[in-house]
Amino acid sequence: MNNRSLIKGFSLLEIMIVILIISVFVGITVPRMARTLTHMRLRYSVRQLVHNMRYVQNRAIIKNNLFRLEFNDDHDRYWISSYEQEKREKSDGSFKRIKGPEGSDNTIIPAIRVETDHGYIQFYPDGQIDKRLLKLCVKDHCWIVSTREQRGRVLAYEQE
Repeated sequence: MNNRSLIKGFSLLEIMIVILIISVFVGITVPRMARTLTHMRLRYSVRQLVHNMRYVQNRAIIKNNLFRLEFNDDHDRYWISSYEQEKREKSDGSFKRIKGPEGSDNTIIPAIRVETDHGYIQFYPDGQIDKRLLKLCVKDHCWIVSTREQRGRVLAYEQE
């Protein structure tokens, strides 16, 4: 009997074929996973923004005061501010960032592009909200956050 016929194992060709199959599988799934992860981050950012907008609306009603959700110039961060009238002066007053964790910066994930026509959204003590449209996009995939459709409502929907 030949010694070679007793040795069991895989040939180099068999190992190369398995590596090729695994490489093709990874090449197909990794881009899809990356795209799915990006879309999940976009949905998370939309949900977080809508949650914060509803929170500010409720706070404006409870505190019977004007509040704003303000964006920085690049629209990649936002925070909550409230109307404070100076007691010594008879001026109109101004908006100041609220204290505590609610007034801290909320950061939008860097891959997400935010488009809006204003730098803030104002919330009124009677539950009304400025009519605004925000568009959060990653490449060609966008979500719309709107207060235009129905008075006092924050709606979010995927753009088709």
